[in-house]
Amino acid sequence: MEKSVFVKKVIRSQEAFNSLPIQCLKEAAGEYNSRSISRIINSLKENGYHTFGDVIDATSLDLINSRNFGPRGLEIVTSLMDQMYEHPELISKNLNGGISCRIKTE
Repeated sequence: MEKSVFVKKVIRSQEAFNSLPIQCLKEAAGEYNSRSISRIINSLKENGYHTFGDVIDATSLDLINSRNFGPRGLEIVTSLMDQMYEHPELISKNLNGGISCRIKTE
């Protein structure tokens, strides 16, 4: 059995990102297949993960065991989130449909 760890222990999360919708992963997905990213995002939303904070607060096993997600999905999501935390300029715009991927600074 695989060891379960909280995602926030694996990636360098920043609290300012927690309220961002999970669709913002598309902004950092340049190297990945667009259809794969869409499938991953749809799976996350169908399983109740709507924001970065939802994913950060989950365990790796929760995500891997989510319907239509799996280990490869976890690998891609953690990689993209790491990229976004390292390069916030990747998500400083609006997506289609009026979804804002702007980081709120206070």
